[in-house]
Amino acid sequence: MKLSGPDGKAIHDDTDGEINALTLKATPVGADLVIIEDSAASFAKKKATLTAISAAHLHGVTEVTQTTATSTTSSTYVAVDSMSATPGAGTYMFHFSCTIKGNAQDQDIHFALFVDGTIEQKTDRHAHSMSGHIHSTQYSVMTMGKLVVGAAEVVDVRWFSSTGDTANMSERSLCYWEVIA
Repeated sequence: MKLSGPDGKAIHDDTDGEINALTLKATPVGADLVIIEDSAASFAKKKATLTAISAAHLHGVTEVTQTTATSTTSSTYVAVDSMSATPGAGTYMFHFSCTIKGNAQDQDIHFALFVDGTIEQKTDRHAHSMSGHIHSTQYSVMTMGKLVVGAAEVVDVRWFSSTGDTANMSERSLCYWEVIA
């Protein structure tokens, strides 16, 4: 492919190191151009701006938040109020954090991320009352995990109280962003 000038200034498909030999731009901006081969057009050579590439492939963080307190006495996993998302098919990093408070000595409060109703074991976390302190103090806790999600699958946070005593949760957020698999 000839970009400009005589053949000496062309980029060839059979010559190594030609792109590496070009001058490096220290701080690219959104309007800068790159050459692509369009897979939807029989790999025809085209140009694209860095803005277009980042908009298509680099997604920001999506956050679901809730400040209204909620509680549970369930001794099996139940959904945390207002902590779910349906991001679409892809691979995502999910991060959940909250403030919890127990009401009983020797109470464990468990929480985990679920994808389409199935627990992601690697995200299962719990806070233990250790000498009864959790029932008198609020704690900030979190979990995160790289999750593969199908097109219409729901990711949600679920929790339970090991003793069946009331567990309280106040401020909470569920953040996620798409990552390269």
